[in-house]
Amino acid sequence: MSPHKVLSLSAMLGMIALSHVALAKEPITARIIGGDQSAGGYPWMLSIQNATLGDHFCGASLIAERWALSAAHCIGDEPADSVFVVAGDFDLKSQDKGQQRVGVKRFVHALGEPYGDLMLLELKEAVKHPVIPLADEATMASLAPNASFTVMGWGNMSADGADYPDKLRQTEVPLYDQAECATAYSAISGTIDDTMMCAGYPKGGKDTCDGDSGGPMLWDNHGALTQVGVVSFGEGCAKAGFPGVYARVATFNTWIKEQMAQADGLAISQTDFRQISAGYKLQKTLTLTNNSQKDLVLQGLTLTGDSGYQIDASACDNAMLKPGAVCHLVLTLQFAETGRKTTKLTINSTDSAHPNWTYVFSAQSINNANFKLGQNATFIWGQSQEGDWTQREEDGKRTLTTELSEKKSQSLLLTHFSGKGVFSFEWKIENSAAEDLNLYIDGQRIFDAKAEGEYKRFQHTLNDGQHTVSWSFQDVSEQTTSENKRAHIRSVALDASEGNGKKGGGGAIGFLLPLLALLWLARRYTSDNCQPNYRRSPQ
Repeated sequence: MSPHKVLSLSAMLGMIALSHVALAKEPITARIIGGDQSAGGYPWMLSIQNATLGDHFCGASLIAERWALSAAHCIGDEPADSVFVVAGDFDLKSQDKGQQRVGVKRFVHALGEPYGDLMLLELKEAVKHPVIPLADEATMASLAPNASFTVMGWGNMSADGADYPDKLRQTEVPLYDQAECATAYSAISGTIDDTMMCAGYPKGGKDTCDGDSGGPMLWDNHGALTQVGVVSFGEGCAKAGFPGVYARVATFNTWIKEQMAQADGLAISQTDFRQISAGYKLQKTLTLTNNSQKDLVLQGLTLTGDSGYQIDASACDNAMLKPGAVCHLVLTLQFAETGRKTTKLTINSTDSAHPNWTYVFSAQSINNANFKLGQNATFIWGQSQEGDWTQREEDGKRTLTTELSEKKSQSLLLTHFSGKGVFSFEWKIENSAAEDLNLYIDGQRIFDAKAEGEYKRFQHTLNDGQHTVSWSFQDVSEQTTSENKRAHIRSVALDASEGNGKKGGGGAIGFLLPLLALLWLARRYTSDNCQPNYRRSPQ
């Protein structure tokens, strides 16, 4: 099955480990096939784009001035500043009248109850465009069995090739019987649950596809448009017997309202903690901010969920926060086993209209790696899968190497350490036409590099504290037979004597390179038995 969406380089890390979406071994894709151009009719339609190159990779919808709705698989571990959204964009190759480009403050994934392929984007500024109303259960109850929906996007127009339009396109698809949809996907080890709905023709012909992910599915109720779905996945595109699958908006309606209300009430600074090596103890200071217009007294904080989370709430328990005031929590994360780890923080308050505030924390615990590499600090290593990276000697230096293959298109390496000074390393990619190497430092994307041949040196100045550095290496060639798909990391060090206030730089990569992986990679949902690909638009 292939996602009707655009995927992110970090899907491999299990950022969205939607275990209930058991997809098949072939990619599930999403795009508009069999549709027409659509100009000006959908002012709340958004394009999610790469912040460096401005290339579209997923759709979204504007549901409030500062909130957009999309598919969770569109964004994995990318930091919010790596993307932006564009409103009023009909033609991707031209500056349309009324177009507005807005940065993203944070992503909020549906990782609690309900749990599914849905995500909110909190925007940095208000978008002055009309918003689309969202379906609730009453809306769904009023749908006729043969209800027709409108889907739209800039996704692939070819079911068996690559034909990406510059202009927004739309098509109509009918509601598909849920039981028949579940039966079809169960035949290829897929699961359809009540967070999903299906739409399409039994004989195929019209569908969403790669690049349409995250876009809306609309119902026209006598002239009043309502969003009932979000483009999620499908087996191929417009394929007979396999309708498109959409996140069912009504299932998440209450959750969406709660998330937006919390941002205007008691807001928390961070809920997603990305990857952490199993066994490593990570501490994070979180900020609670009273964004409401009234005093809030916090009367108890509890954690429920996976073990491995501990919280010191002494500074916030029984605290009285005036409007705009803050208090700080200290969260400790340490996991004995690998996998996606989530827990729910519940905070009781004196607000009679909102007596309980809940937040879902999420982290991906990955395999600990016993590498002996790194100078002037204690480096704790981790990797996405055991054996992905190996340690060897090269030119008298300990070197970590990974090799991609047809069965392994992505590989992650990370290290944790504490201290301050200049962090540095050397790196080499053997086939620049086939691979990208992405570097993240403390959750921020630093570069996306292509190089070949000789080693290059990178350095970055860090303040005192705990740090996590990760390297994400992925195949972007679309050629399964390419040779020498290897990356190498060596000479990792933290030198406290070199701190000079400068960040970045060193060798041939002191500049920021285009975030190409964001444009090429496809995300996959992971099940217990298979790992199908979600394909992102290769624009």
